[in-house]
Amino acid sequence: MKGKGVKTSKVTGDLLVTIDVAVPKNLNKEAEAAVKAFADATAGADVREGLAAKARL
Repeated sequence: MKGKGVKTSKVTGDLLVTIDVAVPKNLNKEAEAAVKAFADATAGADVREGLAAKARL
């Protein structure tokens, strides 16, 4: 995010965020059913909606 990083006496830096997501490789039947239910419940959702506006805070 431009201008949202560390502030010094001369400049404010940019903020860079790295996110690591760990996804289990083996799911039991209950966990697999929960993942499928979540996928079905959020099938039409746009997860990026409003993201650009939030980034300009």
